[in-house]
Amino acid sequence: MIKVLASLPRTNNHGFAGGNIPALRAKDTKLWNGLRVQIGKPKLRLHDLRHSFASVAVNSGLDLQVVGGLLGHSDLGTTAGYAHLDEMRITAASQRVG
Repeated sequence: MIKVLASLPRTNNHGFAGGNIPALRAKDTKLWNGLRVQIGKPKLRLHDLRHSFASVAVNSGLDLQVVGGLLGHSDLGTTAGYAHLDEMRITAASQRVG
C-alpha cells in the first residue's frame, strides 16, 4: 500500500486537504476504492487503519495517552478500545510483573 500511495501525485503536504468538502469526499472515495482493489483488500476501511495505527503504536511501546493524543481522543477508554495488544507483549508484561 505504501508503494501505491507514494506513486500518487501530491498537490500539498496533507493527506486530506480542506476545500470543497463534497468534491473532496467524492475524490477520496474514488481513490480509496481503487486503492483497496489494487492491494487486494476490497473491504478495508480507513477506520481500520486507525485501529492498526493504535495497535502498532502501543505494541511499539508508546504510552496509551500519547497514542490517544495522536488519534485525537479525549478519553483513554476510547484509545484502549483501538489498541489491541499482541499476545507476546501481554506474556512479557505478565512475566515482568510476576
